[in-house]
Amino acid sequence: MTNLTTYTSSNGLELFIDGTTGETFASQPGLASICEVANSTIARYLTVASIAPKTAKILTDTGLHSVALYDEKAILKCIIKYNPRLIFLLAKAGLRVYLHDLAGFVS
Repeated sequence: MTNLTTYTSSNGLELFIDGTTGETFASQPGLASICEVANSTIARYLTVASIAPKTAKILTDTGLHSVALYDEKAILKCIIKYNPRLIFLLAKAGLRVYLHDLAGFVS
């Protein structure tokens, strides 16, 4: 995870995207924001579920910093646990891509 770029949404949510693979990562507070629960709730769940972060180096205005980030699998587990209404939106977003792949369709 050396090719990460930080993106900040209009509501202040920071996500980190790997420019090589496209994979998205979130911090623990980011997970709490996505799941619409308290940071302490996410912290407790991550501990109980034995979900460990990955360490990444992020270049900021003040230099290179180590940060703990959670991958898409961890993000999805937290969403399933705490924000199940978001699952429908995720499925809807991915359905067309999945069906196109099944059909062998290339746009």
